[in-house]
Amino acid sequence: MREMFALEARNWMALPAVGGVLAARAVHLHNGLPYVQMDFVPSVAPGGPSLAAVLQSRELAPIPTNVAVSLLYDLVAGLGAIEAALPGFCHGDIKPDNVLVAPCSTFNHLTQESKVVEAKLTDFGLSRANRSKPSAQFGLGDIRYLPPDTFRMIVGAINEPGPTQAYVLADATASKRRDIYALGCTAFELLVGRPRQRVTSDDRLVRDEVEPLTPQHITLVRGDLPIAIAEFVLECLSCDEQMSLHNFTEVVDAFHQALQRCGVRTSQRRTDATSTEPLPYELLTESPLYRFLTQHRGFPGDVAEAIYAQLEAASTAASVGDTEDSRRILLELQRVLDLPHIAAGLGRAFMLEGDYLSAMRELGRAFLAYQAEPALISLEPLSYATDLANLAQILAAPANPLFDATASKYFAEEAVRLAPASKAAKLALGMALIASGEDNAALAALEEACTLDPTSRSVRYYQAVASRLQGEDGPGLNPGESEKLERLVARLRRVRSDCGGPGQP
Repeated sequence: MREMFALEARNWMALPAVGGVLAARAVHLHNGLPYVQMDFVPSVAPGGPSLAAVLQSRELAPIPTNVAVSLLYDLVAGLGAIEAALPGFCHGDIKPDNVLVAPCSTFNHLTQESKVVEAKLTDFGLSRANRSKPSAQFGLGDIRYLPPDTFRMIVGAINEPGPTQAYVLADATASKRRDIYALGCTAFELLVGRPRQRVTSDDRLVRDEVEPLTPQHITLVRGDLPIAIAEFVLECLSCDEQMSLHNFTEVVDAFHQALQRCGVRTSQRRTDATSTEPLPYELLTESPLYRFLTQHRGFPGDVAEAIYAQLEAASTAASVGDTEDSRRILLELQRVLDLPHIAAGLGRAFMLEGDYLSAMRELGRAFLAYQAEPALISLEPLSYATDLANLAQILAAPANPLFDATASKYFAEEAVRLAPASKAAKLALGMALIASGEDNAALAALEEACTLDPTSRSVRYYQAVASRLQGEDGPGLNPGESEKLERLVARLRRVRSDCGGPGQP
């Protein structure tokens, strides 16, 4: 154990001090035990500072696209800087759990202040400073982020013990190819909101998309994501003999080329500490909202960028739990600008705070504003569908004094019509059907939502609610969720009783 810790510390200390990498400052002893001193990263989500915690904690307020791309930019630049300093280096376990999302401050020309976040790669326990020296002591890391052929080789070696097993497993651990593929899986999860692949109980690697994966699988969820970024993610996930990326120097170049195809003016690839400077807002030129503000509202480009930057800052604050700051930014914007995105953002913030009446007021205002801007609906059907889904969820909440299952079902069905591949829309439909007393239909809708996002805790929770209403157990929940579920089920039964029974809300 001490040898493995010493190896991790040695590899970590050898890394360059660049953005995108959590720096190891020193190694110390405490009561005879060694430990690594590193920079403190405060939690930006209830589950901790990791990207995995951020992705899991705020399903109603996903990471804005420009922030997501900027976090990916940090990771790519950090890995490129590591390779420039240590050409043989492999991480061996790149995944959202090993990426920290750290708050940092940058200048914003509209408000003179803004809170943004940056990504930092950490956990170098499975790393190799020299990939030419495989060893059986290295672990396998998270097998969900392995290339499929490597996964099959590992399963075969585990199931067939023999004298060569250790060498097969060692050879399957850290490698450039595996790191690049794991980066692609991490980027997919960052942009789509769920893992690219999962492992079943019978040791099979399962994917939920129809193969082969195309850029549209990503842009269908991220309507404002430039297609070039989605193509870059697919390039990282390419594992056949024709794969074009063999090291992180090539990955950095490919990412910069993708940004340039988006119209972003990038400098030449750099590997110093400035290589992770924030992405310029030129990336927004492909955003539907940017086009609407400039083409339909007539705003100059710099003003449209400033508005988008403020909306992004508010969404980022909400996604990490700072709803008060999110509301402050949006209320300042609302004083000078009438835009459905502002009301929708306020509605989501109030939803996260449990203020149903305020959330309904703002989401209703957003709905009416969208109705008055048909051009915006055609440009941003996914954003409109998300707002309808949020409104449906609020109306389906028994604690809401204005509970209305019929209206909830109407808005949820409209959201599904506009965005049939949206997990949020399917979840809202499931909740609306539960509120309407249609438990079997609710379970069917929630099963579709689960197919779209098998890791969603909200979907699993409402599957358990619908099952419990039918007298069945449903998916297992932790003790805190179980107590909350029983209270919700009791309240739903009272509401149904007051309204004349199931199906008559």
